[in-house]
Amino acid sequence: MSALTIGGRRFAVGLDWMPRGNVVQTANEARKQNSAWCVHRERETGYAGASEEHDAGMPSLAAAVADAIGGDRWTALVAADDGRCALVLFSEGMILADGDRVFASAPDALRAVANSDARGWAAHATPGLIEGAKKIDASGLATEAVLRPAPLSGITRGRLTQAAAALAVMGLLAGVWFNKDRILLLVMGPPETAKTEKEEEPRIRATIDSAALVAACREGIRRFTPGMPGWKLAGLGCAARFSDSKLVAVRPALKGKPVLVVRWRMGRGAGESLRRRVAERHLAEWKSGARPGEIEGSVIGREAWVAVALPPVIVEADAGRIPSRLALRASLDRRFGLRASRVEHGRQGGGTRIVMRESLGRIGALIEGVRGFEVTRLAEGGGGWTIEGRRAKPVRMRLSRFEQLRSFLQ
Repeated sequence: MSALTIGGRRFAVGLDWMPRGNVVQTANEARKQNSAWCVHRERETGYAGASEEHDAGMPSLAAAVADAIGGDRWTALVAADDGRCALVLFSEGMILADGDRVFASAPDALRAVANSDARGWAAHATPGLIEGAKKIDASGLATEAVLRPAPLSGITRGRLTQAAAALAVMGLLAGVWFNKDRILLLVMGPPETAKTEKEEEPRIRATIDSAALVAACREGIRRFTPGMPGWKLAGLGCAARFSDSKLVAVRPALKGKPVLVVRWRMGRGAGESLRRRVAERHLAEWKSGARPGEIEGSVIGREAWVAVALPPVIVEADAGRIPSRLALRASLDRRFGLRASRVEHGRQGGGTRIVMRESLGRIGALIEGVRGFEVTRLAEGGGGWTIEGRRAKPVRMRLSRFEQLRSFLQ
């Protein structure tokens, strides 16, 4: 990372941008990258190493340009006072991981664009750099995304040792103080206090409605047909409790909820830019026909993905007794044994895996008749479906969390 002076103002450039996480995730990422500084902007965070050029509060140039332009997908070139040139690549509302760079000259930056996947994107530039590009007013660049010390970045081994020693001394003093209180309590007895009742939030025993998951998955696939010209289907599946860390970082509201995920890989041959536009058009059409926040997706290089939020499948567990593991296995074998190509039961209480060439409608009807079986994941492949499930394990949770998971979108 370095700094550029543009119109007499200093900006931080050359940050590594990643999906935004919580404080712990930010600290871990900064440690892995040996970063002393970070910048938060909407759904992402930029990381930068230690440098004498930087100060807390210095604005990020890439963030300032992104705030000024907005839009969907573009490249931007900004000339610095010393002749160097900054390049910003922006797509799907985010600065790309390698989209915050600085070059010795504008021709060097233009060559980098020509050799990247950003060819053909909308072009923006400060005056005099690119003929026909939309102009950027450098004097008006401003952003609230500024450098701040990365969490725990200033803590060294020596400081940790000093802190540990200080804590040990404080612990001894605290021990003496607490012992004094106990002695006083033993001699004088406990003081009379008024009894107060603490209201506890009700808890719910929740479980997965397997038939509802299959039905929601089937409807999601019907609404968002996964076929795209020029692209190969690389993965198609539904999870009852979504936990993909990379995609959750993009859309945190999906965590723990039922989600349909579709992945594609671009086939071999020419016309990559055309096929990429086809995929982008598909995603744009799906998003326009969905509820806000229902769909997240992206096209990056030769790969594309979409995550679709499904209706809730978590329900309050009934008071009936759950069949034993052996009884459940016997029930599954009777139900699927002659219809599935494979039924595998995990050892030592592991889950069950069923592979069959049946429609989701037929699978849902079969599962509905099995009591005490939770389907956790459905995955399509090889012309059939893989069903992953387990003996029902009701989870105790607060009523507020249950209601949150029962809400379709939040």
